[in-house]
Amino acid sequence: MQPSKVLQILIGTALFSFALQYLVIPHQLFEGGATGITLIVYYLFKIPVWLMNLLINVPLLYIGRKAFGNSFLIYSIIGSLSISVWLLLFEKIPLSIPLSNDLLIVSVLTGILFGIGLGLVFRAGGTTGGSDIVARLLENRTPLSLGQLMFALDFSILTLELIVFQNLRLITYTLLFVFITSRVIDLITEGGYAGRGFIIVSKENQQIAQAISSELNRGVTVLQGQGYYSQEPIDVLYCVVSRSEIQEMKALIHRLDPRAFTTITEAHEIIGEGFLETFQPETRNETAR
Repeated sequence: MQPSKVLQILIGTALFSFALQYLVIPHQLFEGGATGITLIVYYLFKIPVWLMNLLINVPLLYIGRKAFGNSFLIYSIIGSLSISVWLLLFEKIPLSIPLSNDLLIVSVLTGILFGIGLGLVFRAGGTTGGSDIVARLLENRTPLSLGQLMFALDFSILTLELIVFQNLRLITYTLLFVFITSRVIDLITEGGYAGRGFIIVSKENQQIAQAISSELNRGVTVLQGQGYYSQEPIDVLYCVVSRSEIQEMKALIHRLDPRAFTTITEAHEIIGEGFLETFQPETRNETAR
């Protein structure tokens, strides 16, 4: 267990709990996942959110241990317990944030704080329990990113909340901050090094490759392909650029060959020269058997 990761988890859960206690609950907003279930119970029966958080997470943490091992369990216990502790602490500290009941501002701030908080927890290798565990269980089994999985799980619980409370206005604002949360989570967990991959088939490959190298200062890989109809060999260019270079790359290709066949793919994280140049893999001291 690394102290720096524990600190990161504690900071992340503090941000999450702060937004939940001082933004979500006072404005009667909802949430997805396990937190959404705790809010349903709180709004209906006034059972404290911090207590329901513990009751829901005990079985899920046990399942997480079977899937990820004891290292995962330790960080996740810290995450889920610290949320309950933070919530219990914040309950004792009366604080009113003057937002004039502007639900749009509340939703945006909540999405940002939730996203940063959960993103920090995920980067440290932990979870806050609940749907976080379910999302991580499904992450390697689906083509969806962690943030997208969280959004899908949240949407399911929000549907239940709509049925129970029948308040479309509050559900709509909740959907807004849930979406913002998912995007911020992806930004934090991917380290901000997401971009786009370009696959280019053109008769002007040499010119395009030279222009990419000289104008964008990006590397280009030449792949050997073959046209199905002509059965002739053909060079295929592959290049990855950052978000800020996407439009410039498209303009460059169009300028040199308006008829070029270009496929643009999403690169969730880019590791290598010009992007994230170092990577330290997570090590697990114990694995599930």
